[in-house]
Amino acid sequence: MQKTNESTGMERLKGKVAIITGSSSGIGAAVAKAYALEGAKVVINHVGDKKAAESIKEKIIETGGNAIAVEADVSNSYDVEKIIGETHDIFGPVDILVNNAGIYPRDLWETMTEEKWDRVIDVNMKGHFLCSKAVYKDMQKAKYGKIINVSSIAAISGCHLVHYGSSKTGVIGFTRGLALALGPYNICVNVIIPGAIKVVHEIELDDEQERMEAEKTAIKSQCIKRLGTPEDTVGAFIFFASHESDWISGHCLSVDGGWRKY
Repeated sequence: MQKTNESTGMERLKGKVAIITGSSSGIGAAVAKAYALEGAKVVINHVGDKKAAESIKEKIIETGGNAIAVEADVSNSYDVEKIIGETHDIFGPVDILVNNAGIYPRDLWETMTEEKWDRVIDVNMKGHFLCSKAVYKDMQKAKYGKIINVSSIAAISGCHLVHYGSSKTGVIGFTRGLALALGPYNICVNVIIPGAIKVVHEIELDDEQERMEAEKTAIKSQCIKRLGTPEDTVGAFIFFASHESDWISGHCLSVDGGWRKY
């Protein structure tokens, strides 16, 4: 079960400024709410989902937290600078970045266009690069920072969505390289590898029969016999954002119910 300040009596991220990309739903939304409960000032990022982002923001504010919502495409450097600018104007320098934004269109290899390949790589990989570069000055000046990237079990087990699986494999390599580059400045860079997480947009996009078969296959591959929820992942995100992980960098942490296809 998720542990927050409600159960621990602690605010492990008190006063920290955290940007969570792609946080209007799913894992990103769960992390945004959890960080706020831990005392962080939270920046919710979305693309074209203003209603959902504002809803998350209001829920955080209603529980005594601080949050803003910023619409921006992480694959666009101008938009990324917009996130940083609005964050600085309202909250100040960035302490924590969660590179969560990602897309996974259902395109098969044989029908995939070059444009669709490029779009997935741009959002899922270049977005991590642009956002990390944008917060670097704040973290370098502070001689401290936390960058948490989000990969996928698809990077390890393989995936018929080859553009998505390839992008998520690249995120792991990016994390390890960036950890080396930023370590001298006491900036920790780690990657979380979620397993089969049940989120709303997957339910909406998938054919019902196809979705049920995919769920059965995932559960069969796990030690824990149920799909995960976004809330199942937040403990790992809190850990990597907090002082508890100050001597951990370049690490890949699977949060996957004990997936056994490694």
